[in-house]
Amino acid sequence: MAPAKKILCVEDDLETASLIAEEFEERGYEITLAHDGQAGFAAVLKRQPDIVLCDVSMPVMSGFAFLEELTQRSDRERVNVLLISANAQVEQVARVKGVVGFVRKPFDLDDVLALVDNHAR
Repeated sequence: MAPAKKILCVEDDLETASLIAEEFEERGYEITLAHDGQAGFAAVLKRQPDIVLCDVSMPVMSGFAFLEELTQRSDRERVNVLLISANAQVEQVARVKGVVGFVRKPFDLDDVLALVDNHAR
C-alpha cells in the first residue's frame, strides 16, 4: 500500500481549513494546517508536503509572499501549489507565479480533490 499523500493547507479561515482537512482525511490523505503564510512556509520545510493548498489573502504573510519564500529559500520544484482565492483576477497572476492550479472561492470540494489528485507528486 502506498503511503498517504501529504497535503499542507494554508488558510486563515478556520472553518474553511477544518472543512478541507476533514474531507481530505476521510479520503486517506495526511493533512497539515497552517493559518498564515509564515506558518505555512515553516510547515513546508518541516513536513515536505506533496502539494500545498494556499489562500492568497492572509494575515502575517500573504499567499504571494509565501510563494516568493518558496521560490527563494526552498526546492521550489519539489512543492506543487494550488492557490485559493475569491478574487478571479488572482488566476492570471497564479499562472505567472508558476502554481499548478487555482481554486476560486466559494469552491466545490470535489473540484479541489480532483485538482489535488492530478497534481500531488
